[in-house]
Amino acid sequence: MDRQEYADVLRMLSQASVDRHFDAFVDVPWDDPDFAVDPDDPRWVLPPNSDPLGAHPWYQALPLDRQI
Repeated sequence: MDRQEYADVLRMLSQASVDRHFDAFVDVPWDDPDFAVDPDDPRWVLPPNSDPLGAHPWYQALPLDRQI
């Protein structure tokens, strides 16, 4: 990357840090099936490597339907 490309990237990142925008009603695809709330989805299970409760032997001994 030459100096000009670096300067362009730096300028773009600097500008993006100032002009942030987030509108949950516009930016989140609420009707997308991937965003549907499924009470049996295993993604609700707490991960043992990043959650203290998920790492506890008591929690890990629970059946999957109770962990969810």
